[in-house]
Amino acid sequence: MALRTFIEVLVVSGVGSILTYFGLKHLFEFLPKWSIAAKFLSATITFALFVLFCLYSYFTRVDLEQLTIDFVGGVFCAIAPVDECKRRESLSDKDEDDWKIAVRGDTITSFDIYMERHPRGKHIIEAKSKIAELSMANDDSLSWEIARKIGSLVSYFKYIADHPLGRYVADAQKRIEILHEEGAWQIATVENSTAGYQKYIHDFPGGRNVSEARNRILSLQEEDAWRMALRANTTSKFQKFINEFPGSRYFGMAKSNIQSLHDDEGWQQARSLNTHQSYLNYLEAFPDGKYRTQANQLAEALESEPPAPAPKALRRRQQRYKLAGYCNSNGQQVQLCDQEFIQEI
Repeated sequence: MALRTFIEVLVVSGVGSILTYFGLKHLFEFLPKWSIAAKFLSATITFALFVLFCLYSYFTRVDLEQLTIDFVGGVFCAIAPVDECKRRESLSDKDEDDWKIAVRGDTITSFDIYMERHPRGKHIIEAKSKIAELSMANDDSLSWEIARKIGSLVSYFKYIADHPLGRYVADAQKRIEILHEEGAWQIATVENSTAGYQKYIHDFPGGRNVSEARNRILSLQEEDAWRMALRANTTSKFQKFINEFPGSRYFGMAKSNIQSLHDDEGWQQARSLNTHQSYLNYLEAFPDGKYRTQANQLAEALESEPPAPAPKALRRRQQRYKLAGYCNSNGQQVQLCDQEFIQEI
């Protein structure tokens, strides 16, 4: 117990003991003789009551002021006339009735009325405490209403600083967390990057936008993969994109690009051979190909034209064989004919 409370216990106990002593002395005066034994008995009883009163006050933390009033009232009833004591009891009953009304109302006004009617009532200290609590509660509610209307981080932090034990502290902390999350989500959406959304998920694993953040990460990864495929423009890159994102909105375009690249490769092969059959093969592989009109035209042209002349070396070789045969039929030497052939060429 604090030193102040301990001193209060001693003072109140001493006053009560003195009053007890004089009360006993008043009673013993009716005896034939106020003897030393009677004085000793009064002192002994007074000291015993003093000790008991101190112990009781210390261990029960009772309201010392109210207990003193009750004690003095009891002593007063013991030595005062009966009518006066009854009057005090009647006032005490009225005090209790008004206190019950005040407690039932549980407002500053109801406790003020009680204090006005009973300035020295049994519950005066408790009434003051109730008024202080209600005043703090009203101030707490008003501060919370202001913070809630402003709805900013600063307003909620101010409420917590002003009312660290307020009834709305938990609500304020929850609002602060929501505002932090909303701010982080706005930053992530403005940045619109995989790293930004991953940071939001890391900082707020139970956030309201975690699912949306994951969807946006997948969407960004899909966009990056599609740009890489377009940049490479190869069948292998487009096929890899299809395998990784089978439900992508670019799935149809990727398929179309693969078909177009195969079409280009088939056409290049047909052009490099440049034969009637090569164009027919292209038309068979790509009946709806981009080059089907050209392939049809070239195939028809090659089919109607006479066979292409043999290369110059082949023509020389064929003519040599013919001259060799002519020379042999005339009995001439092939070597001589070869020389004449070379000169002719």
